Amino acid sequence: MAEDLRLADEEPQGRAAGFDAAPLSVIWPLLGRHIAFHRRLVDLTSSVKAALLLSQSVYWTRHGRDIAQTGGWFHKTSEQWEMETGLSAKEQASAREVLRGLALLDDQRMGIPARLHFRLNVDELGMRLADRIACHPHAADWSDRVVLAELLGPSVAFHRTLAGIAGGVHAGLMLSRALHLTRLQARHRLERWISSSAARWFEEIGLTRREQETARRDLVRTGLWEECLRGIPPSLVARIRLDCLLALLTDDASAARSLGSRIAEPDRGVAADKGSPNVESRLRQPRSLVSPKPPDQFARSANTVQPKAPFFL
Repeated sequence: MAEDLRLADEEPQGRAAGFDAAPLSVIWPLLGRHIAFHRRLVDLTSSVKAALLLSQSVYWTRHGRDIAQTGGWFHKTSEQWEMETGLSAKEQASAREVLRGLALLDDQRMGIPARLHFRLNVDELGMRLADRIACHPHAADWSDRVVLAELLGPSVAFHRTLAGIAGGVHAGLMLSRALHLTRLQARHRLERWISSSAARWFEEIGLTRREQETARRDLVRTGLWEECLRGIPPSLVARIRLDCLLALLTDDASAARSLGSRIAEPDRGVAADKGSPNVESRLRQPRSLVSPKPPDQFARSANTVQPKAPFFL
């Protein structure tokens, strides 16, 4: 993990001249509040979108108003889910089907007029997480917030705003993580290029190689992303087009069109930059090394589990 997270193009003294962090200070307040996306839930559900819905369900179960009085049930409309997570109604339905099959999330219409309510099965979630990471006995109290927090592990900040401008949840999640890494590099005066290996992205946010390729293609299409091969042996590095991101966040249509007009078509193959990895890349146009041909789609089989009695935090 530590090996994959090494920042690309680090100067010998850990410095890079001329790095301007000013756009980041302007961009960050425009992102709004983020969602705590729990990477371990991807391993549990085999779906990034189901993990995102489950992550937000964990939040509302812990912080929802009157959650104890309602027996763990909370109300959410499809529009509210989309506003918070970026998932469309169809994506929500698919995610809920996955979570129902794993007995992790119950849904039921209640009240007059009838409205859809949800309840997280904390007991089942705790046992499944414990089985995967083997760090807690089965007799542990999964409703204990400290225990559950340990099981969930570190979270990744997902900015729903970025999903709206990047072309979808997967692209928004990748962009959110890349922006976080860029911010860290700015604090240490490092270049904006970051390591972009498929293994690292999978480790960090759970996207499969196919999902990564589609996300990268969407980011390049919007002018937000460029990448190249650098070093010997060549490795893939990427960076965010902060100027284009700022234009899209501020809804500057003229600036976005101007930046978008300079977007190059994705290259099937770009020669690696064989110069020093500390030299600024000569690739100025947004581009991706992903093939423009869409990946084949395949269906994921559901793992049906008999539901157990849910508990609440």
